[in-house]
Amino acid sequence: MDSIKGTFRYNHAICITEELLKELDALYRNYFGEPEYKVNLGLHTITLNKLEDVLAIDNFGDETIIAMTIGSIWENYITFEVSSFHLHKAVSNTVEVEYRIDNLDNANNYRRKLEKTLEKGKRSKFYEFFSHLSISSVWLVIAVIMLYNSIYTKYFSDMDLNQSLSLYEFILLIICILGVALILNYIMIKGKKLFPPIVFCWGEEIKAEKRRSNIRHNVFWSVFVATFLSFIIGIVVNFIT
Repeated sequence: MDSIKGTFRYNHAICITEELLKELDALYRNYFGEPEYKVNLGLHTITLNKLEDVLAIDNFGDETIIAMTIGSIWENYITFEVSSFHLHKAVSNTVEVEYRIDNLDNANNYRRKLEKTLEKGKRSKFYEFFSHLSISSVWLVIAVIMLYNSIYTKYFSDMDLNQSLSLYEFILLIICILGVALILNYIMIKGKKLFPPIVFCWGEEIKAEKRRSNIRHNVFWSVFVATFLSFIIGIVVNFIT
């Protein structure tokens, strides 16, 4: 009887802890035997045969894990690596899986157990929104809003349809859009460091993740409080005037 070959991709932001990796290792062993680990450290890739050696990596500086594959790179593998195929979405997949199993029941059981295990590391919807947000999509939204606002104000605020944007005003508008885009680009780059789609959370990365979590918490509450206060002040000013 022919074996069953299957593939699937997991597209959620994920935090892989030591406990989660041990569960994945045990699941892989149960279906395919002892795995090997191909670990991408950025400047170089190493192959390890023991889970203990993977967890012993410092995961800091030049030894920070960028991507990792459990099993063979040809089949029966679980690869953790960010991939993207869309301009409007920075992340398409975080996990890619391929397997070949002797029968359909075992194949379905393996996939179901693997998906359930991966869900244990799934990030919140709020986190995932920012980790998957692409710079190009945000630029487009900002540009459209600014153009719409400028044109609407120019043409319809005084209901004078004979007005038109001068060359100076048009150039100034483009400069403003580019300025906002550059600032946004900087914010998005910094934001990606606060919301990485994949975190290999062991070694020194545990401390780094705690620092990122504290910063995310502080930024969220700062923005929330500022927005709330501006809303209240706007209501008060409108009421007084």
